[in-house]
Amino acid sequence: MSPFPADVRDGVSLEYFPGPPPPDAPVQFVVVFVLLAEGFLLADIRGRGWCVPSGRVEAGETPLDAAERETVEETGYRPLALRPVGSFRTRAGGIDSWAEAFVTTKANEEGPPTGTDSQGRRAVEIGGLPAVYYRWGPFYEALFGHMAGLARP
Repeated sequence: MSPFPADVRDGVSLEYFPGPPPPDAPVQFVVVFVLLAEGFLLADIRGRGWCVPSGRVEAGETPLDAAERETVEETGYRPLALRPVGSFRTRAGGIDSWAEAFVTTKANEEGPPTGTDSQGRRAVEIGGLPAVYYRWGPFYEALFGHMAGLARP
């Protein structure tokens, strides 16, 4: 059981675990927390809104490869020194999907987002997240507080 509250909406639950996914659970998605001096780097994803870079692990990719690719595509920043910091389990209709979570405080700007549904990017301080994050609630409040602690030395 996760020490974080679950986010449950429309029959789908999302949980965060501060460790890797189970060995028998393939990682299908990645979630990337980039904490810059200005705040957490967010992408404005069409149909969703402001959120951290995330997406599917494509055939032939490692989760780390996917985390780098998704961050560049959705924000135009290349993350450096990504560290795996946990996993997410999404459960819908009794079926689990797993994502690996990464964090970094280092990224190089390469240009505007390209090739995805991203409509822009911005960095938001943790105190400003409740006003802009697409699904804010107790789960995300605990999650971002945890990630801020992991990102800062």
